[in-house]
Amino acid sequence: MTTPNSQLPGAAAQVAGQPYFYTVREAAEMLRISPWTLNRMIQAKQIRSAQIGTRRLIPVDALSEYVAAVAGGAPAEADRA
Repeated sequence: MTTPNSQLPGAAAQVAGQPYFYTVREAAEMLRISPWTLNRMIQAKQIRSAQIGTRRLIPVDALSEYVAAVAGGAPAEADRA
C-alpha cells in the first residue's frame, strides 16, 4: 500500500518527518543570511521558490541545489542562462 508522500515528486529521497518546503525565514536561518537577502535572491532567480496561497516557500531540494552549487563552485541556476 502506498502512502500519500510516496506519490509526491522526489518522495524517494524524502526522509520521514522532514518538510518538503521551508519558509523564507527558515531557509534564511539555514543559510545564515537575512530573509531580505534571501528574498532578493529569489527575485534574481538565484534560488527556486513556490508561491502557495500568500506564502513564499523554498523547496527543500532547491535549497540543497543552491548550497551544492555555491559550495562546489558551480554556477548557480541563474548564472547558467
